[in-house]
Amino acid sequence: MSMYNSLFVVGGGFVGQGGDCLPSSPSGRFLLWSWWFFVMLIIAMYTANLTAFLTLDSQKVPINKATDLLSQQAYEWGIHYPSFSESVLALHSKEAYRNLVNSATAIENMSTGIARVENEKFVYIDETLRFSHHLLDKCDILYVGEELVSVPYAFGISKNCPYLRLIDKQMLQYKEEGYFEGLWNQYVTSGATCGGSSVSDDQTLTIDMIKGIFYFLALGVAISASLLVLEVIMVSIKDYPQKPEMTFCIKVKERIWLKVDDIKTEWFGKSKGVNRDLEIPGIVSNQR
Repeated sequence: MSMYNSLFVVGGGFVGQGGDCLPSSPSGRFLLWSWWFFVMLIIAMYTANLTAFLTLDSQKVPINKATDLLSQQAYEWGIHYPSFSESVLALHSKEAYRNLVNSATAIENMSTGIARVENEKFVYIDETLRFSHHLLDKCDILYVGEELVSVPYAFGISKNCPYLRLIDKQMLQYKEEGYFEGLWNQYVTSGATCGGSSVSDDQTLTIDMIKGIFYFLALGVAISASLLVLEVIMVSIKDYPQKPEMTFCIKVKERIWLKVDDIKTEWFGKSKGVNRDLEIPGIVSNQR
C-alpha cells in the first residue's frame, strides 16, 4: 500500500469507512482491525460525553456541590433541624460546611422541605435514604452534587446478648448477598415512577478515563508486530532454496532490506536498487 492509501484507510476509520485498498497480510489486517476498534470506542465515549454535557447544560442547575450554595444568590437552602445530618455538618472540620449549616433555614419535616423545593428556588439538605423514599414519585426534583453524610443504620439489641456474634455474622452475610437492597427494591422502590434523578459535575474525557483503550491499541500493535516477525521468518525460510550455503540470518537480512526498498518505492518513489532476485519455490524470476 502507498502512503496515500495508508493515510486514507487510517482516516477513513474515523467515519466508519475502510477504503478500497486494504492490507492482505495477517499482521496488517490485525493492526487495521485494532485501529478500527479503537476509533469506534473513542467515538462512542465522545458521543456519550457530549450527550451528558448537553443534558446537564439544558438542566441549567448552577450548583455542582453543596458548598456552591455559599457563593450564589439564586437559591435559598435549608436543612432538617434537629437531625443527624445537621449535627454532623455543624461539627465538620471544614469551615465551609459549618457556614452552610449556620446560613441554612431550619426545616421542621421532610414534607415542608420538599414542598419548598417544588414551589420555590430552594435546596433541601437531608439524608439520602430519606430522599430515596419520599422522591419516588417526584419527577421534577433532582439530586445535586455528592453525598455529604453517609448515615449508618443498625439494629439495637440488649447489652451482653449471647447471640451478638451470631446476629453480626448473619447481618454481614445478608449485606454481602444484597438481601437488604433486595428488600428495599421490593417494598419501597417497586412501582416507583421517578425516584429523583441525579445531576453531578459535568465530566470531560481525560487520559485516565480512556487509558484502557490506548492499552488495547498498544496490545494490537504488539500482536501485529509479532505476526510481522513471524511472517518474515516464514518467508525467509523459503527464500533461496537453491543456495543452501546461505545462512538463515543472511536470508532474513535480505528479506528486510527488500521490504525497506519496497516501502521507499511505494511511499516515496525512491529505491536504492536492492537485489530483488529472490529464488522462491514455484516462482521463476526474470529480473536477471
